[in-house]
Amino acid sequence: MKIIFTAMLLCIFTTCLAQESYNVYHGNTGRSAFIEKGKPNGKKIEVIAPKGRVLTIFIQNAHPALYEYSFKSTTIKEEENTISGSSGLVSLLNSLIAVPSGGVPPARIVAAGTVSWQDDYRNKINEVIKQLNEAQIIINKSDAPGTISQAENSDDNVGFLYAQKELMVSIPLFNDKDIENTFKKWAAQYKTSPYSYDPNDATEETLMAAFDSYLMAQLKLFKQLQSNYNSKVPSTSSHTVIVGDSIQVVSLSVKNKSTDLISREVGEDIIQLIIKPEYQHATLEFVPVLTIGYSKDAKKFAVTNGVITQQIDDGVKFNAGGVLNYNFLPFGERRNWALGAGLGFAISNKQFDNLFANLMISFQKWARIGVGYGWLNTPTYLKEGAQINSPLPANVTDLSKIVGYEKRPSFMITVVIPGLTLPVLK
Repeated sequence: MKIIFTAMLLCIFTTCLAQESYNVYHGNTGRSAFIEKGKPNGKKIEVIAPKGRVLTIFIQNAHPALYEYSFKSTTIKEEENTISGSSGLVSLLNSLIAVPSGGVPPARIVAAGTVSWQDDYRNKINEVIKQLNEAQIIINKSDAPGTISQAENSDDNVGFLYAQKELMVSIPLFNDKDIENTFKKWAAQYKTSPYSYDPNDATEETLMAAFDSYLMAQLKLFKQLQSNYNSKVPSTSSHTVIVGDSIQVVSLSVKNKSTDLISREVGEDIIQLIIKPEYQHATLEFVPVLTIGYSKDAKKFAVTNGVITQQIDDGVKFNAGGVLNYNFLPFGERRNWALGAGLGFAISNKQFDNLFANLMISFQKWARIGVGYGWLNTPTYLKEGAQINSPLPANVTDLSKIVGYEKRPSFMITVVIPGLTLPVLK
């Protein structure tokens, strides 16, 4: 009994502690896969989990700045959830307004004691563009997915983590927490002394507006850069699924945010997680049963030729009854089977006090059979002074009224009508 009780506690404990997470490697074309212990585990895997459990899919080496990851969940009926990403930096970089190859028009002759604003402003813009070009090189390099081992170990020498690290180390403007104010100060300084800007000169006013436009376009790019690669942006993408009543197929699709970079695999359904729900046996249930009991040395009494006779019965008795059953060990591929233990009773001679312990094996709720051991009321003697090989007493007309019963140790087989059960505790 202690062993059964311990097994029940262990099953409950391990079920509560079970964790369900699945890691995905986003690789080059054809190489994306689920991964486990540093090795690919296929593009499609099947899992079996209990209803209500939360499963999480992690893309270990996601690059959210360059790729958009979306999950589609169908249950052979189901829903869709999309991980939305921010707009791509690369496409913005490609649309950068470049300073004409010939540069801005040459500075006009300025008054003594003043400085040409055009050359300094142009140099400032070229300095910003240089940092953007260096950022582009870092981003291009970060598109490489690295190895599965690097993905599992969050290696910052590859992928999105590499871009975050290198941009912080190599691009000064990336680290400017107040970059918008910095750019506005730059634009304003060329309109004041000692610079030679003349707001009343229509040509100068047009040139200044063009330079301001160049600078603000680059500000937009840097703000997008900071948004996409700041340290708070996670290097993994995840998706959670709650196991329901039906089979679910969760598919990952990947889109690139720029046509310029397609190093990694993109497309629909590049990996699939097939989730099959476990059958949910009631934890505790009352099960009506038919008992087939056997008691050794059971007796059978009869009246033959006017006298009472006695025979040794075969001991097999059929009775109705019930079992309070605890399913402590579900098993099988989808936990369709369960081993249960409980206490039962059998109705014999209109009495409910035939008790037995029972072990039952179930296939869902449609097929169940059990074995039990307990005490069964068994005919063993005669009352009212009646004796074997003698007539019935004068005041007795029904033999069954004078048959005495005793509880005898009995083995039992319990059989359940398919589908007939009353859950007590889910």
